[in-house]
Amino acid sequence: MFQVSRAMLQHLALLAQIELSPEKEENLLEDLNHILKTFETISRVPEPPKWFSLGNTPLREDKPILEALSSLIPADRSEQGYVVVRRTLEE
Repeated sequence: MFQVSRAMLQHLALLAQIELSPEKEENLLEDLNHILKTFETISRVPEPPKWFSLGNTPLREDKPILEALSSLIPADRSEQGYVVVRRTLEE
């Protein structure tokens, strides 16, 4: 398992031109090593079989829920039971 040493952390702090108090250094060292350990654990998880695909998962049917929220949504913001929002992506 790869671990960040105190010397390596001090070198990185020097390169980043930041000052770390001994307390911050200790906390950062613990955090970085915990993150690396987590990634090591994740890397050992087997991949799902090739036949498994979320692309074949059936989606639920959209149902209007505006009736329950009608008092919260202005009339000009609804259409056929759905909330109308501003377009955010251009086609």
